Amino acid sequence: MLHGLVGAPLAKERIAQPDSRLGELGIRGEWSKRPIQVYTGVLDAAPAFFFSQEVMKGSLLWNGDLRYFDDLPVSGAKDIQSGQRVVDALANDKYGIALSGAGYRNPRVKLVAIGLQESGPFVEATPENVADRRYPFARSVWLYVNRAPGKALDPKVEEFLRFILSREGQAWVKREGDYFPLTPEVAREELAKLN
Repeated sequence: MLHGLVGAPLAKERIAQPDSRLGELGIRGEWSKRPIQVYTGVLDAAPAFFFSQEVMKGSLLWNGDLRYFDDLPVSGAKDIQSGQRVVDALANDKYGIALSGAGYRNPRVKLVAIGLQESGPFVEATPENVADRRYPFARSVWLYVNRAPGKALDPKVEEFLRFILSREGQAWVKREGDYFPLTPEVAREELAKLN
């Protein structure tokens, strides 16, 4: 998410340098000399960890002035997620840039299309682009089970997996809202592994 910049590609060396300026991202005019203020959530949790692995090639050397946020526990209420705190902080910094989950919103913050190369293509983090893997930072969440070779799965674990891979289970995943359901083809492939 980015406030004020549209479609600027993010390169490892540009974000990692402590004195990076917006001009290094191709921004001209009064903004070009402004320092880049970077915001993100917990560094060892997604999406920051995923970003450091995929974009920064395993480096954890973020900008020295990085502002990061933890989840904020609220007594008697649902915690305020670090991703929302990042977006809300960015809303007050017109020269800032942030990494947060695409589901967190603030009307004063613009979600920016990104690309892996300076020439593009630049892809927005829409539900459709994430679900069909066109969005460059779409990531999979894997579920592993502990099963000894040649042994059957615990019947309760197998029942759960069959449910989660069923149409009904995938509809539940979609309603829950934090993850996208598997494509029917992938769900069938995974179900076949249980036989």
